Parts: sequence; C-alpha cells; structure tokens
Amino acid sequence: MEVAEEGEGARAAEEEALENEGEAGEDEEMPTGGLEVIEIDEEPLDLDPLRDLSADAMTTSEALAHQRNGEAAWAQCSLSAARNLLRCESLTADFLAERQLGMARGARDTGTQGVRGDIRFPNWPLILQELQGPDEVVVRFNPQRVGGSELLHDARLMAMVFLSNTHVVAVHRDEESCGGRVTFRKYDNDSDARRRGTFERLPARRLWVGSCEMIAITACGSALHRAAGELRAAGDLRAQRMAELAVVLGSVGLGWLQDPLREAGIRTLASLMSESLESLLSKLTGGDRQRTAAAGVRQKLRGLGLGDAPPLQQLERD
Repeated sequence: MEVAEEGEGARAAEEEALENEGEAGEDEEMPTGGLEVIEIDEEPLDLDPLRDLSADAMTTSEALAHQRNGEAAWAQCSLSAARNLLRCESLTADFLAERQLGMARGARDTGTQGVRGDIRFPNWPLILQELQGPDEVVVRFNPQRVGGSELLHDARLMAMVFLSNTHVVAVHRDEESCGGRVTFRKYDNDSDARRRGTFERLPARRLWVGSCEMIAITACGSALHRAAGELRAAGDLRAQRMAELAVVLGSVGLGWLQDPLREAGIRTLASLMSESLESLLSKLTGGDRQRTAAAGVRQKLRGLGLGDAPPLQQLERD
C-alpha cells in the first residue's frame, strides 16, 4: 500500500509540473525569425462599409451656433463631401485648404478651417481627377442645361456644388441596380441621414436640379461626356472665378457690389479675399464707399472671410 501511495503521489507531482510548464509557455513569446510582429485592429464585422464618413465635419447648425457666439466658423460641408468621395474618414481640413480656388490664406487660420485657411471653395475637378481611372474623364455641367436626367446614369462619382450657399454633397452611383433601376447614394453633411451615420438612396431624377453645378467622373466617350464636353481650358479659369464672385456676393445680398469692385480692379473671389475691410473701403469711391461702410454690409463681408487687417500684414504682426 505504501508503494501504491508513493506511485500516485509521483504521478500527481508530474502532472502538476506539466501543467505549470504549459502555463509558463503561454506567457512566452514565440520565435519570429527576426520579423517584427504587427498587431492589426480589425474593423468590426457589423460596420457598414458604405456608411457616412463625415465624422467631426462641422454642420451648418453647429457653425451658426459658433457664429452667434461671435466666433469665426463656417460649416465644413466640403470636408464631409471630400471624406465621402475619397472614402477616407481621417481626411484633414488641410487636404482641402491646399486645393482651394485661390482662397487659402494663412491669416484666416482657425481651429475649424484647417492649417492653411478657408475650405469653402475647393477645386473639385482637381480633387476628382485624383480618383479617375485610365479610361475616365472629369466633366463639369449644370444638370438642366445638358439634357435629361438619364445622362446621370453615366456618372460614377460626383460632387454637387451649390454656390449660392457654398453647400456641397457627395454622390456615388450604386454598383448594383435596385429593382432594375440605377440608384445613387447621396452623402449630405446637413441631412437627417448623416445624423444617423448613413446616406440617402435616390434615383437620378431626384438629383437633377438646376440650382447646382455637378462635377463628375464618367467614362470617356459616354453620353454624359459628349453632352457636358471637356473641362474648361485654363484660359477660361478667370471667367469662371469672376462668375463665382458674382454668385457668392449674390448669396449674401451684395450683388450690387460687383460693379464697384470691378471698377476698383477686384474681379475675382480670390482678389476680394486678399483684401481687408479697410483696404477695400480705400479703393471704393463716393456712395459705394459709404454704402459698403455700413455696419450690416461690413458684417456680411466678415462672414465671407474678410478681416479687419490685410492677411499679409496680420501674418507679419503674428
């Protein structure tokens, strides 16, 4: 009996030793042959790959709340649209600030506008050209001037730009038709769908509105390409910027100011934004100067981004 008890005790000790050895082995690092081991955080399986990627882009209602508190802030619908077009939730405002239509000014840096300045007027053709394929082309058009809404079926990706209020939304064509219809996903920073983290699915006719300009990627030689034509040549860029100045001034009730600005040598949005309120007043004369000096007009100009001091002078003081 003593021998049997000794044998059972030995086996128990051996099993305990093996168990301890196994636990110790779990804590040891496996050999990697000199390769660095990288841990990858996998995306949750239930996360919708087509979700809205606006993230922290400021909405119009949020911007208005800041403005009521006297802060210089604008809605970041352009950042929302860019993130959804490029499908990159971490895209920064600086990406857009470096792709503006002459609007980027370091003197107007704020926490919401990006490292280099304003982001309300991106060069959307330039941005979309970074996404086009080898057999694709970027086109720009007013929907109601090129034909019927069926032309939109040729658009793979596009930005809908509403210059009257500097709003923009991103639109993707669905890869598969829904019930035999061609449909699109609309990502709008100010929409109820965005607040739910998703998009609105629409047919082409619901997107075919004349109050916007569309910049789209389409196949070379498509019906949309033939109807819209080629992008404006560089020589037409000045005329385009002059038209943008008229639209932006009109959107805040300052359309009457375009003629006085033209007489003062200020013909584009970029040239206006290089001025301060005081330097602008010094270039106007007579009744135009007095009308522009009114408090209400000055406030509207500040809302467009004009400061009390010229940008370069303000940078030198900083």
